[in-house]
Formats: sequence, structure tokens, C-alpha cells
Amino acid sequence: MSSEMSRVLLGAISLLLYDQGSGLPIHSCNPLPSNQWTDIPVILDADHKAGLLTTHDFPRRLPSNLPFRCRWILNNLAFSGSHVEGDLYKLYIYFTQLYLQASLITVKQCNYNFTVCDTFNREWNTADHAVITTSPYLLLELSVPTGKQKINFRVMEVSEQYGLNITYEVRKESERHPDRFFSCSLVECHFNGECIVNATPNGKEVENMYCRCNNPVDDSTSSRDPFYGKQCQYHNKHGHCTGKESGHRDANSRCNNQPCYYLTSRYVKCDCNKGWEGRGCERKVEEDEEIRGAQKCAQQKIFNISVEIVRTYSSEDLKRLQKEIRYFWNIACNCSLISLLQRSESKASTFFLVISGLEGDVRRTIDTINSTAKMTALLKISKISIISETQPCITKLEVNQSSPLYQEHEFSISCFAKGSGKLKFSWYKDDKLVNISVADRFMKEAVYHIESEKADRVGVLSVSAARKFDSGVFRCSIADQGVSVSKSLNYKLEVINMPEIDVHPKVVVLSTKNGKITNSGEKSSIFCFMAETSNLGNNYTFSWEKKALGSNSDSKPIDPEKSVETVEPLILPRGLLIRLDKIKESASYVCKVTNSNRVSRKEVKVYLLPKNQINKETCHPTEDHMVIWPRTHVNTRYSRHCFDGYQGMMHRYCHEAGDEGYWGEPDQSRCVRDNLLSVQNMFEEIKSGYTRNVQMKKIEEQKIIVEIFGILSSETKKSRLPTAAEYQLILNLLEGAAKYLYNMDFRRNKDDVQNKDYWKKQILSVKEEFYTVIKYLTKYGKKK
Repeated sequence: MSSEMSRVLLGAISLLLYDQGSGLPIHSCNPLPSNQWTDIPVILDADHKAGLLTTHDFPRRLPSNLPFRCRWILNNLAFSGSHVEGDLYKLYIYFTQLYLQASLITVKQCNYNFTVCDTFNREWNTADHAVITTSPYLLLELSVPTGKQKINFRVMEVSEQYGLNITYEVRKESERHPDRFFSCSLVECHFNGECIVNATPNGKEVENMYCRCNNPVDDSTSSRDPFYGKQCQYHNKHGHCTGKESGHRDANSRCNNQPCYYLTSRYVKCDCNKGWEGRGCERKVEEDEEIRGAQKCAQQKIFNISVEIVRTYSSEDLKRLQKEIRYFWNIACNCSLISLLQRSESKASTFFLVISGLEGDVRRTIDTINSTAKMTALLKISKISIISETQPCITKLEVNQSSPLYQEHEFSISCFAKGSGKLKFSWYKDDKLVNISVADRFMKEAVYHIESEKADRVGVLSVSAARKFDSGVFRCSIADQGVSVSKSLNYKLEVINMPEIDVHPKVVVLSTKNGKITNSGEKSSIFCFMAETSNLGNNYTFSWEKKALGSNSDSKPIDPEKSVETVEPLILPRGLLIRLDKIKESASYVCKVTNSNRVSRKEVKVYLLPKNQINKETCHPTEDHMVIWPRTHVNTRYSRHCFDGYQGMMHRYCHEAGDEGYWGEPDQSRCVRDNLLSVQNMFEEIKSGYTRNVQMKKIEEQKIIVEIFGILSSETKKSRLPTAAEYQLILNLLEGAAKYLYNMDFRRNKDDVQNKDYWKKQILSVKEEFYTVIKYLTKYGKKK
């Protein structure tokens, strides 16, 4: 530490105000020009144990003189090393309201003369609840650059605040244990609310903290209700993630029937029960943590054992003897007799047994037999010994494909294993069997012999063209004479398709007065983000483009450093925010998302209207079936997601009529109910080679199509007029099922001419269900 800073510590007086909300003193940084360090000393003593460190004009705006640097210097000499009956005083720093990128902040603890300073890692913004020190000094340094895109931390539910408001306090360690004191931050409030600090009545200490929950940024009426829960983690939005007390109504589809919570209104995170892990709680935790990522062996071993019995046995006695020996091993060590072979001699019979069991139990049983010279009272043994032993193991599991994996690309998974010559492989994805015999694409299971110290066989699953249904956790299972072991990939295989993106709002109408926009910053911003169903990751690039309203020409990229629009990255959900509070004319804004050579675009039309013309040239916001139709310009169509329980997009037209616009009826023709989509997904998943019944025998494979028709018949028996999209989906399912059965027979008949039309004949078992679907289509087809 320089002598200049020491002088500042001794002589400077901080800018000290009092927070009208919490009552704690504020130490604000009003930065010096020319990017100099602005030092704000903070002295801690018996009368000044707590306070706030803030940027100037928090939270309305940042100081305008970018770049700038602020340094708060906390003098903890009065408490460093002090304690009461062994209960240490500690300095706590809580990042209660941090709306800047964490990378802009450095936190250091220093000794008395600043000759040694240690920097804290940035886990204080994620894993740790606070920065904690007993050092004499603590430095908190903020360095804000010029580029606007590198400054603010933005999430959808908290996007209008600027700067930071950090809480500090000195308390005894026992008073601030995380299990007894809740300290919050934007992270702890799940990005759905703001952390609020309450001071004691005298304004000298922190009394408590809590998350003040915000409303979801959404176009449903449920968005009027704020998030709830201690960390703003729950909401009744569409029945999703509503806390353990309500049974998590929608968590079954997202989290494998396990709890979930929100990180922003768009990102659902699973709160997996014990023994489960993965983004959707789709993977069982390996029982032995040490085997994760390494080889995994069966608990049991296979032993080849030689037994000499003191008498000969005829072939007629062999069946009785085998039963007697099997019973003995089962009772003696809970072991299994796999096989028994006899080699007769004149005075004794030698048997070769194959036994599976735990090694310790098998060896103890053999020692007992050798010491007593018998298995049972009637079965005398002259000698028993282990000839060889085998322990089936999976030594490695790997995907032979570079990441990311795109649709239509080929991939394979290799399972390296060791065992006996009777080793068999099988494959699973999540809870489904990989069943290549029902796939309508090329899939292959092969086993190769290799010479290696770690493995003698490798099973390979090959897939020619990846589909979205290949996303999941793959598991290899080996079976060796009744002994089995399985191992899962330690990550979920993600098949990436075209980027699925969403925008909010989907149309913007801004009012102007004297050439200036009168809407708030929140109402004049557009969020572009990853749709919740999209694969998450860092493989997407976001950008905004612009073109004249109504123009057929291509949109042009917006340069954030030169344009009147302000562009900021969204952290959660991943995306890009654009602010339009300074634009001067109507335009179409296009969000472009790129993944490799795949591009998706979403267009948002933005209208600027004088305030006195708003009613005449727009349709008023209205509500319908739990959704909000926002203000929309006349002679335009507004599109939004279908009502809850349906998938797809629905539309509503805003008509022009006299002094104000009026809404037409919602067009739901492109909406499809979830239950029908689930039938389609089930069929597509089967065609992709995945069957739900992992015990399914090959002779029963064709029955899977029967299940499809049963569910489809049940759904069409409901007296509900199908939409045009549903009608088309059912027709496509019928046609697709017929083609699938025909193709499966064509493949089968090449090898089995005696069972011609084997698959197609299965329709006969569901002819009643088949006719139910046909009558449904005939009844409603005239109305389409």
C-alpha cells in the first residue's frame, strides 16, 4: 500500500449519508475524472459497525464519466483479532444489491501496513454467502470500463437497476452462522427479486435481510402475482414449480416427478431428491462416488471351482445332486450356481462348478468345506478349490463424437469391459431400452475383441443420424453368466437443433410527446432469449438487427457502440436485451441467434405514436383465458404461445374501426393439445429405437404400436373439436403408423418369408381403436 493511501486513510473523510430505507450509513463513490482511483475510507468502531457501500446515484443510473474506478478501504483495526469468550468478531461483506458484472470487482484482505494483501476468489457471487475476514483492512475495488456491454448484470426480472449497494457489518461469529442468519443477494433471491436489508432501530447494526420478490416478466395474467418463497423461487405460473406443499404439478415432465424452482421466470431448475442428479433429475447417483468417471465393477465375482466328491454319481443322480448343491450354495453364502459339469472317476466324482457371489463369502464357504470335508451331512468332499475367478467390469464409457452434436450427424458410444467369454452388452437411454430392432433408421450394436490390460471387449452403439430423441444419459450394461453391472455417462448427451428463441414483448407500441418517448425504460425494452425448451450452453451467438417498418429488404446489424439503441447481454436466461428509449422512428428489430451455421431470427415491430393518437391507432390491452393481449397497432396480427395445455402459436388480429382499434377472435388453429403431442412423441421415440418397457422380449416388439392406437383412441373419444393442426397431426400419425408397419414387415420378410405381414396384422388387435379415430376424423373433418 502506498504512502498516499495511508495518508488518505488517516486524513480523508468519506462521503457519509444515511439510507432512507434501511437506516444504515452510506459510503457512496462519486468518481473522479480521468479514471483515477477514488478512495472512500470506512472506519469501523463500536459506534459504526455496519453500513452500505454504493455507487453514486444508485440504483437509478451509473456515473456518466466512464471509465471510472472506486476503492472502498475498510479499516477494521478496532476488531481485528478481538473476541468475546472465544467468539471472534468478523467483518462480513454481503453483495446484497449487485447489478454489475462480478468481474469488475476485486476484494482483498490486507495486513496492518498493506505490505501483504490476499485476493478473494469470486465464489462470493455464487457459492459463498459472504466475504468474511478478520484482517485489519479490507479493500473493495470497482473498475468500470467504457464498453456498455461489459458493465451491467442483467436478468429478465431485475433489469432496470444500475450500480451496486453492498452491505458490511462486524458481528460475532456465532451471530452470523449461515444456518441461523439469512443473508441474501440477487443470486440468493434466484434473480427473481431484490435483497432488502433492515437495520436495528438505532440504525447502527443489521437486523435482518429478506428477498422482496418481483413479478415474472410474462404475458399471462399470472404475472400479476409475484414470486414467493424465502428465495423467490416459486410461482403458480402455468402450474410450474409451486413448492413442495402443492406437489409440483408440472415438475413431473421437467424434473422426473421431483421438485423444481425458478431462476428467473424462464429457467426451471430441478431440486433433485437424494440419489438423483442431472438437469432433469434423470440420472441415478452412482452408489460409490469413487467410481464416477473411472471403472465400475460388479460387486459379485464368477468363480470356476473344482469339487471332488467322495463317491461316484450316475447320470440319473446328477439332477438331484445339482439341486442339492444349488440349495447349499444359496443357503451358505447367498451365492448362485450357474452351471455344473461332471467328470467321473473310479472312486470319486469330480465336478466343475461355476458360482457367482461375493468374494469373501465364497472363500469363507470353501474354507469351511475344506475343514469339515463336507457340504452337507450326506455330501462328503475330499477336495474343493478355485480354478479361476472373473469380475465383470466396465472400464470406460465414451462418446465418439466431438461436442456439440447436431441433428443428422452420426455418433457412437463405446463401452470398454472385461469379463468371461460369455459377456453380453445392452444399452439404455434414461429409463428406456435401446431397441434397434424397432428403429426406422440405421442403428447398430456390435461387440469387438481387443487386447488390453484394462479391457478385453468393447461394445459399440452406432447411430447414423442423430435426432432430438437421442438427447439423454446413456447407460451401458454388461451381463456375464448372471452377474451384471452398468455404468452411465457422467453427462447428458445433447443433440442440438435449430436455436429456439423467444422475444418479450412480441410487439412494442411507444408513445411520444414533444418528440421524446414517455414510456418507462422497462416498457421500451425488448428481451431476446433462449426458449426454455432449447438446449442450454455457450454455443449460441446473439445479435440485434434493424430495418424500416414494412420493408422487404434484409435487416442490418446494429452497432451497439454507435447506435442510439443500447444493447446489453442477458445472463439468465441467456440472451440479449435492447433498450429503445432514445429512438426517433418506428422500425422492425430482428433478434438473430447463430449456432455454427444454423441461424434463427425473431422480428419485433416497434411503433412510435404521438400520445394523442394511441387509442385511435391501437387495440387496447385485454385479457382472455389467463393471457394478456398487449397494446397492438391496428391492421397487424399479434402472435403468442397457445393457452396452457397446448403447444404452438395462436394469433389475434387488431382491426381498424373509427376512433379506436378492436380485437378479432383468437385464432387457435395452429394449437395442439399436450396429450396428442405426447402420442406423437411416443411414436417418434419408438421409431428412433427407444422403448419404454425395458423387459420387452423381441417377440413382443410389435405390440408397441398397439399402445399408440390405444392412447390415440382414448384422446379422440373426448368430445372436443380438433383444431386444424390437431386434425393434421392425427392424419399424419395414422399414415405414419401404416408406413412404419409396412416397412418393418419389408425388413422382416427378407429373413422370414413365413411370417409375411407380421407387423401389419397387429392392426387387427386394435381395429376398434382404429375405427374410433377414423370416425372422429370423419365427424369433424367437414367442419375443417
